[in-house]
Amino acid sequence: MRTYWIRTSSLCPVHPTWVYQPIVVFLLVNAAATSSTIEAVELEDSIPYDFLAVATGTGPAGHLALVGQDKIAGVEIAHLHQENVKNAKHIVIVGGGEYGIQLATDLKTRAPTQSKRVIVVHSRPQPLNQFHEGLHEIALSNYFKFLVYIRSSGEL
Repeated sequence: MRTYWIRTSSLCPVHPTWVYQPIVVFLLVNAAATSSTIEAVELEDSIPYDFLAVATGTGPAGHLALVGQDKIAGVEIAHLHQENVKNAKHIVIVGGGEYGIQLATDLKTRAPTQSKRVIVVHSRPQPLNQFHEGLHEIALSNYFKFLVYIRSSGEL
């Protein structure tokens, strides 16, 4: 396990209310996901979680990501997910593509969920691997300011 200490800047440096952030921990672990349970993702060690989001080649389903038989059921399910995220202290996101990173950064940049521990489990050498490698560096310096990122060396 290696721990990286990095200096990060705000999401949008031109906004006067967003200030420079001090050194934060960025954790990178090389491991293969061997299994997952209702409470943990098994790597070489296990990662306990209260809420698991799977973002492996996925995106929001349908209009406003509503699922269910109708709009009312979809809104009820969305509210249930919001309540589960609100009550969770440890959140694991499986997938470090654009949707997984969007979920993680949304969680870590919104006031109600900033204090949550967010871990991204990804199977590639870096997140956002489908884009130019330079995007990883931009994202690392700007968007991962409080994100704990876990990389898996094998397919998930």
